[in-house]
Amino acid sequence: MNGGTTASTTSRTTARILLTVLGAGGLVTLGWVAIAPLFADSPSDCLEGTWATDPESIRASALAGLGETRGLDPEVTVDGETLTTFHDGIYTIDYDQRVDVTMVVEDRTFTAGAGIVGVATGSYTATGTEVRVVDIDADDVRQEITATLDGVTYDTGDAADLSSDDLETDATSSYRCHGDELVLTPVIGGVEVPEQASVHHRR
Repeated sequence: MNGGTTASTTSRTTARILLTVLGAGGLVTLGWVAIAPLFADSPSDCLEGTWATDPESIRASALAGLGETRGLDPEVTVDGETLTTFHDGIYTIDYDQRVDVTMVVEDRTFTAGAGIVGVATGSYTATGTEVRVVDIDADDVRQEITATLDGVTYDTGDAADLSSDDLETDATSSYRCHGDELVLTPVIGGVEVPEQASVHHRR
């Protein structure tokens, strides 16, 4: 297999992973993150306010997701921030964040980056343990995919065609609040998925 073919496959896989990780700044998409701390059940009013996604949490998510690219020892950097707000039943997630990955593919240096900018809104209901966001409107969300191979811009193929249509419009997570920290853990088929949790800090 030549380096170009490998890089093409890697670019598509990497872009999807990075976009998923960035989306996990709120409840819009699913991603990977370190196991969430265990806190007692939280009153639903602890959700109220604005929360910034922990960049180290995003970095850990990307590295875990990039486990698919075994043996490539990727380096991950995170820039910008994602803010998630819960207020009076209205959910808002404001994306302005980018994740970049550098790795060596068959002795060639490959880089891939994914950025999300824009605001998605929806409505939410919460119990003492779970929050459900519905009717998510992500029309304002824009994505940028980049890739280079040995410093030369590389075609990302269908990864460049990913759109806000890939974002979930109905998502449920369990949540735990502890002081100024919030952990959201996706619930899929009624079951928590702790390896996909995301960590947030109150603004």
